Amino acid sequence: MKEQHVCCRRLTKKDGALYYQLLMSGYGVNKKYGVDFSASHSTEKEAIQWIDENPTLGLFVDNVLVSSASLRMPWGAHPGPTPYPHVGHVVTDAQWQGRGYARQIMRHIESWARDILCAPVVTLGTADTHPWLVDMYKSFGYEPFAERKLEGKAHTTIYLQKQLYE
Repeated sequence: MKEQHVCCRRLTKKDGALYYQLLMSGYGVNKKYGVDFSASHSTEKEAIQWIDENPTLGLFVDNVLVSSASLRMPWGAHPGPTPYPHVGHVVTDAQWQGRGYARQIMRHIESWARDILCAPVVTLGTADTHPWLVDMYKSFGYEPFAERKLEGKAHTTIYLQKQLYE
C-alpha cells in the first residue's frame, strides 16, 4: 500500500475553488438528514470571502483537499456565542469521510487556537437533528453547554466547548 502524504495549512483566496468544492461535497451529505447548515448553499464567492475573513485550515492528502475547519473570531464578522474562538465549517469531502480526517483537522484547528491565539477554550455548534455529529464532537472532548433555536433554522443548535489547557 502506497504511503500517503498528509499536510495541513491555512487556506487562502487561491484555494477558494477547492474549498467551495469541499463544502458542496461534504455538506451535501447532510441533506439526507434534513439538516440545513448555511455552508450547504454558499456560493463560490461566499466561500472565498469566508476563508478571507476566518482563519481556515485545510487538510490535504496527496495534494487533495479532504477536510477543513475554520475559526470564527469573537471580534470578526461571524462571532460565536462566547468571547472565545468558535470552530465552524468543519467538513470532510464525502469521498473521504470515515477515515479520521475530521478528527485530524479538529486537532490542528484546536492547536492553532491554543498555540497561536492562546485561547483557553473553543466552542462549536451543531444541529440537534443530525444523527451523529453531537456524539462525534463529544468523542473529541467537547461538552455541551447551551442550546438555542436560531432564526430561520428548522433545527435547534447545540453548542459545545472544549478546554484547551488542562
